[in-house]
Order: sequence, then C-alpha cells, then structure tokens
Amino acid sequence: MKRIAGLTVVLVLVAALVSAAPITANVNEKSLDVVLQLDDLSDYDALKPLYLTVIGRDGNDLRLQASEDEVAYLEAQGFEVKVVGRFDGVKAAGYRSYPEVVAELQDIAQTYGNLAKRFEIGTSAGGKTMYALKISDNVNLDEIEPALLYDHSIHGDEAIATELAFAFIYELLDNYGSTPAITNLVDSNEIWIVPAVNPDGLTLRRGNGNGVDMNRNYPFGWEGFGSWNGQPETFAMMDFVMDIRPLFSISYHSGAEVVNYCWDGIYTRSPEDDLERAMSHVYDNLANYGITNGADWYIADGTSEDWYHGAIGTISVIVEISYNKMPPAANIPAYLNKNVPAMVAWAQKSADAVHGLVTNAATGEPLEAVIVADSRLPVTSDPISGDFYRLLPAGNHTLYVWANGFGWNEVPVTVPSSGGVDLDVELTPAKATDFGALRTVLNFRKDNNDRPDNVSLPTAVLGGADDVAFSLGVNGYAAFEFGETTAAVDGSGADFRVVEKGDDEGYTVLVAAQWTGPWQSLGAGSGTTEFDLASSGLAEARYVLIQDDGDGANTGATPGADIDAIEAFAVCDTPVVNFSGTPLTGAAPLDVAFTATVDVAPGCLDTLSWDFGDGGSSDELSPTHVYNAPGVYTVTLTASGPGGDDELTREDYISVTGGDDVTDDDTGGDDDTIGDDDAAGDDDDDDDDDDSGGGCG
Repeated sequence: MKRIAGLTVVLVLVAALVSAAPITANVNEKSLDVVLQLDDLSDYDALKPLYLTVIGRDGNDLRLQASEDEVAYLEAQGFEVKVVGRFDGVKAAGYRSYPEVVAELQDIAQTYGNLAKRFEIGTSAGGKTMYALKISDNVNLDEIEPALLYDHSIHGDEAIATELAFAFIYELLDNYGSTPAITNLVDSNEIWIVPAVNPDGLTLRRGNGNGVDMNRNYPFGWEGFGSWNGQPETFAMMDFVMDIRPLFSISYHSGAEVVNYCWDGIYTRSPEDDLERAMSHVYDNLANYGITNGADWYIADGTSEDWYHGAIGTISVIVEISYNKMPPAANIPAYLNKNVPAMVAWAQKSADAVHGLVTNAATGEPLEAVIVADSRLPVTSDPISGDFYRLLPAGNHTLYVWANGFGWNEVPVTVPSSGGVDLDVELTPAKATDFGALRTVLNFRKDNNDRPDNVSLPTAVLGGADDVAFSLGVNGYAAFEFGETTAAVDGSGADFRVVEKGDDEGYTVLVAAQWTGPWQSLGAGSGTTEFDLASSGLAEARYVLIQDDGDGANTGATPGADIDAIEAFAVCDTPVVNFSGTPLTGAAPLDVAFTATVDVAPGCLDTLSWDFGDGGSSDELSPTHVYNAPGVYTVTLTASGPGGDDELTREDYISVTGGDDVTDDDTGGDDDTIGDDDAAGDDDDDDDDDDSGGGCG
C-alpha cells in the first residue's frame, strides 16, 4: 500500500445545502445525557435540522448527547425531555493517552518488526498524526491478500475501543507461530488496525479538534445540516480505505452493547443485507451482543460504515462494546476478553471469499476493474496487482466485470458452503469501448425524511450505459472516479458525456484531478450531454461531480437527474500491430495458433482483421486457424481505430505440406493405395469432404 501523508487540501464545496441553522454545531459542547420522549417516532423528522446528536433509541425514546441550549429549546417547543446524566469530566484512569498510543505502536513495530509496521495515514484537525498498524507475515510487502480493517475511537470519549485495539494486536502477535489459527490468519491476510481515528478527542470528548462528530461526517447518503464540512480525519481515512480496499471492516464504539449493520442513514436495506446480517451473527455468536440494522435502531447520517460499505463494497459493521462509554479500569479486561475471540472469528471468514486477479488476456498485465456480483454492491480490483476479493453466499452467481477499454464481461462462479473460490478473470480488449466510472467517492443523494421511494444507488453509474440510473434527488450530488490509470483526457472536441435517463433533467458538472478538489465547473447539462475539458484547464480529469439543478419535488422513485453513466472518450493514436504464429510448418491439416499484439490505448480499436492467405479470416485477437491444403501462405493483420490504421503482412509465413497419406515417391498412381478406404474402386471422396482434413485435395 502507498504511504499516505496528511491531507492538506480542503474540498471546495459545490453548493450550500440549505437548512435551518443548528442550535449547537460543536459536538464537544454537548455534555448532557438526555432522553427525548416522542409521541411518535416520525415526530423526529421535524427536528432533524436542529443538528441533534442521537446516540441511541428505545421505542419512541431517543437518547441524545445534548447541550443545555438544546434541552431548553426542546422543552420550549413542548417536548418531553429528561436529563439522565453528563458526559463531561471523563475519568481516564487506566486508559491509554494519545502520546502513549503513539509510543506503544512504535515499540510494537520494533519488537515485532517481521510482523508489524506502523504507518502514518493523516493529520488530525489539532495537528496530531494518525497511525495505522499493519500486521502480516510479510509486513513490508504489498501482498496479494485481502485487507481487513479494524478502526477504533472515532469518538474520543469511547476510548474502551482503543484498549480493545491493543488487546487484538497482542492476541495476533503474541500467538503467531504457536497457535495455528492465528498463524494462518496473519499469513493469509493484511490486517489493518487504527487504534485512534480521533487523536484530538481520545479519552476527552466525542468530537475532533474542530468540534465535529466525525461519525456523522462521511459522504455516503449524508444529508446533514448546512454545507458538508469534511474533516481532515475523514479525508485521511477515506484515502486510506480507498487505497487498501478492505474486504471487511469493523468500527468500534461504546455507549451501547450491540452489533450494528448497514445502512445507518436510510431505512432501505442494503443489497448486501444477507451478508451483513450473516457476518454480524459471526461476531455475535461469540460476543453475545445481539444485532440490529442501524437505521432500525436510529437514523444516523454520515457514518463511516455506510461510506465503507457503499463506496468500497466492504462488508462493514459497527460494534458497540459497553453501555458505559469508558468503563472503570477494573472492568476493561472483561470487555476485551468478550470481544477478541469474535474479532478473530470475523477475520477468519476472509477464507470464504471469491478472490483472484483481473488481467489483460493479451498482455497478462493487471487491470483496475469494477466487479458487481449479481445486483450487489461493487468492489474494485487493485490497479497495481489486479487482485480482488468478494464475499458471496453459497450458490451460483454472476460477476459483471468492467475495465476501461474492455467493456462489460460476465463471469459465472459457484460458491461452496465453506471455503473460498480462486477465480482469475482474463479480459479481452474490446473494440471502441468508452471509459466509464469505476467507483463512487461522494454520494449526497437527497431523499425525503429518510423514507424514500427513491432507493437507487450510485452503483448504477459505474461502467458503461445500461439503461439503469442513479437518481440524485433534488439538489443532490455525487462524485465518481474514472480510475487511477484511465482518467478522461482533454483531446479535440468533447471529452466525455453524461448519460441521463429520464425527462431530460438538468444538472451541473464539475471535474477535478483529486477528489478533494479544487473542482472546476464545466457548466450545465440537460439529458445526455457532452462536455469538453478545455475550459477547466485540466489536461486530465480523474473525478467527475454531478449536481442536480434543484428543479422539481424530492418525492417519487426518481427525483432529480437520473444518471445512467459517465462515458469518457479515449484519445487515440494510430494502432501498431504485431503477431506471431505457431507452428509455422507442418502437414495438413495444420492448426496454427496466432497471437496478436496491438499497441493502442484502451477504447481506441475499432476493427481487427486477419487474412490467413487461404481465403480464411478472423476478427479475434488471438485466433487458431486450420490450414487444410498444402501450400505456402501469406498472413496479414490489420487494425483500425479513430487514430488511423496499421497493417502488418508476413510473406510466405505458413508452409503446409501434404497430409499423412501422401507419399513423396508418388509415380502417378493412386495416392491412397495403402489403407485406402476406396480399395474397391468407390470414389466417394469421403476423406476430402471430412472437416478433419484426413485427405488432401
């Protein structure tokens, strides 16, 4: 994985999201433990613009972390509010401080240098370095293995999570080599542990140094209040997770005892609901917490698990460790002992994944591809090594695989009841294929009070147009990535099109080289519209952001602009062809396997044509041709594309001699005097008509 320094670029906001001003924007000023009693749960819809921090629910009673001003406001509006405690004055005895976390991670990396390595992944709002620890048998290598992510203490006052992180670290490192299950786990995976996502708040307060609740700050389905103010810690974790592409992730919290699975921000179930519940049960079977769907418990916009799940395709849950946010030090070991075995069992399920490499069949080079199993969420293959990992339930499935320049490909797979599947995917370059988006980065789809008829997901935008669309909602927006090596390039004329399905609804398009901006506007579109990068000043655009124009009502199944695809046009040079064949000589019938190489950018090949010299032809990249008659044959390969044509001719390339029943000392008599089927004088020419080429003409 790439070593990532702290992010310094702040996302340029596209447009203000209009809502009522919050009463208390700084979550660190919310020190009261409050129960808000509602007559009906739907009454909360009207309160969402108040920026209340909901941390639990029991029936119609919402548990809040609230300020005194918020309590006074709610009481003035006639709501039943009960203050049951305070969250300030946290007793940190027995808990690691941030400096202790940093020092201990460094000590671990030195003590277990062959198994553990500390990485800097970002810088907090308060200027503290964020660290991740990688545990693997070849820790200094980026191996072809699944990544598993455990992150802790995104809420600083839930520091029992950080204590659990270290307990898990030592469970893996101290038992490696002596406990076969642990040894196999470390040998087979890259295990990533972030002990303190919120170093500013660790042991002290919920929010970061800017007073932001970072588990309400991730941009997938987020419909918070005012403009999204992405935090440095959020940016760092997003970049980190986009880099390692975890198969599984768990985010650890406290304040309840439950395993919480996606989605948190909308009531609509995830396409992975079966796997999310199954993996939650894997954890619960050992921890005995019980499981819940996040939104069924309470709506929380902008959680890390929703973004991991929706943008990366990670099977992602939240584990709430203890009702007490920071239990007394004497009680910590009981919670660690309860969770560590479940953490191991969770990781062991990686052995059941479908895994393999996506490569170019013509060159063997790895490809960055998007893989959609059935109608589930997408995962992507690594752009450097081409490896991918996908958990699926037992049974028959279809993987839909798209790489830019290779089009959509269907790959069947049968998953057993236990054990993984090794499935390498070789893609043949397609002809005249536009580039498509490979990943969602930001999803600010707007819905109506979290109970939308619009259940579309940005998966619909990925790859080429297929008449399935993602509805942004009125004023909603989303950003997509073309891929690390297949950005849209500024050529002559239009460089990409936005394919909009529906009623020619309007939207604005912006582009950037980095997802954090700066974003450059290319103007407005309506329906399917082409755009030219020239006005942006960018030679290449890796990211495209589309925002609905705000017209219409945010109700119904398809509100706002309906985006089917973003298709970039390849900038093409003249193709350069080469080929070889084997064998070049032999007796008829001679099977010759031809292998072509075409040096051309993905999407820049319109036609490929073989002339085998005997009247035969093919448009395949590497065909096999049968020469049935003796002779000497000239072979020609021609490639054509938007950049021009190239032709290669090899004169007298294939030499075919007579078949097995032809004798060199033929004196004019019957060639088939020995073993002739027609010994009785029957000249039925069966051999000559036989497609096997047993005779010669």
